[in-house]
Amino acid sequence: MGHILYIDHFGNLITDIKSTDLPGGDVIIEVAGQRIQGITHYYEQGEGLMAIVGSSGYLEISLSSGSACDFLGMGVGDEMKVLPA
Repeated sequence: MGHILYIDHFGNLITDIKSTDLPGGDVIIEVAGQRIQGITHYYEQGEGLMAIVGSSGYLEISLSSGSACDFLGMGVGDEMKVLPA
């Protein structure tokens, strides 16, 4: 279980989960009733919601061409989960 640590000016949700704390193998991110399959790299950026490891080394939830914060209605302190796939 993790929490939203802060929200950047793009509306990305930065969590308190470090990349080194992620389980090995494929993961599913559960956030605001949505499920995100796997962790995406910026260079593989796709459509919709995605989970990435940001330059700070923390797991982030982002939305291509939009604000994940606005789309999900989440704020600082809200919970999210990382589960093995």
